[in-house]
Amino acid sequence: MKHNNINRREFIAGTAALLLQTCGHLGQRREQAENNMEMGDIPTVELHRHFEAGMSPETISVLAQRNDVTHVLTRNSKEPIVGVDLQDPDSIRAYYHGISSGFKDPDGFSKFLDSLGLPVGVMRSLEDLQFAARQQILDQARQGSLHTELRGSPYTYQENLKESATLEEVIAAIRSGIRQAYGECGASGAYIACVSRNKVDKYGSAVVNAILVTHTASDPMGFDIAGGQEGKFPPAMFEELVRPLREAKIPIVVHAGEQSKTPKFIETPPSFIKEAIDKLGAERIGHGSSLIADPSLWPYVRDRGVCIETCPPSNDKMGYVTLAEAPLKDFLDVRLSATLNTDNPLMFGVSSVRDIAVNQGKILRLTPNDLIQITRNGIAAAFVTPERRAELERKFDSFMRRVG
Repeated sequence: MKHNNINRREFIAGTAALLLQTCGHLGQRREQAENNMEMGDIPTVELHRHFEAGMSPETISVLAQRNDVTHVLTRNSKEPIVGVDLQDPDSIRAYYHGISSGFKDPDGFSKFLDSLGLPVGVMRSLEDLQFAARQQILDQARQGSLHTELRGSPYTYQENLKESATLEEVIAAIRSGIRQAYGECGASGAYIACVSRNKVDKYGSAVVNAILVTHTASDPMGFDIAGGQEGKFPPAMFEELVRPLREAKIPIVVHAGEQSKTPKFIETPPSFIKEAIDKLGAERIGHGSSLIADPSLWPYVRDRGVCIETCPPSNDKMGYVTLAEAPLKDFLDVRLSATLNTDNPLMFGVSSVRDIAVNQGKILRLTPNDLIQITRNGIAAAFVTPERRAELERKFDSFMRRVG
């Protein structure tokens, strides 16, 4: 495992270094590809997609019908969610379209978290979790994704099941669905178990232990610290929590540099990103928007092969960073490893990375060549085995040969 972990870091750093040495011939090929290619043609990779919020309205409605669910509660306040027919995909879309305007309010983050109760509320069994994971990976493959990583807090799903199940069983069910999708058509995926910052005391150790039991070298998974108020729970607080994971060489991603606004990012400064790397061993940073405010940190992040999982539609809808201000293009221009992600598609009105690239790529200042590099960055940073990474590289290289 140690060898594989080092390979992943070296591969990401090496990718950036090779870009700096690109010869004129390859530059001409990239220019030709850009001239002949559309955003919607390019295969993608998604590394930052929350499981329940990535479910399609169609999948939610199928599960609501299967389980005869007509009413669900908000995630945190436990109030009834009203004004939506859970068995009608169009009604679900309309519900999220209607509430998303309130995400920029002072209590917008709470509104956002509460709305997660809808998709969670229709998953009532381990079989439902397996079905939802399988369906999501297959849906994303149909939309051009070579590899999709789903993340979520297993205790949240555990609490909603009709019959009791362990965290290990919850994680196993989701991972089983992901493997099933791969077995059916080669649609690749992985799972990252999350714990919210404000719930670490209650669930942190249990989630870490479940990961240690479930993770294998042949079927790896990751760990993520997310949710809660980032400013109140800086990364260094969780150094002891992740120590067993670091010792087991299980990859770690940390939400950092997200929950504050440009240009100063006062509540979530760039130093949080460095802290997540130094103290927690983060190989990837979720969102990472505040990194744009401190260029002196860019070489530090780049040289360590750390990938920044940018989520422009999410940051825009939450009122943190507008699409026009999104730093993804800036990161790519200085050869940082960065990717494009949906984060929570249900809430933010996007369905896939391709959807963002096609419909928001212009305002994000992205070219087809940028999306090509984004896909390569995603393959390099994915939490997968070396064999799966090589397979994803072959698939993408095959595409590039066909169009180049």
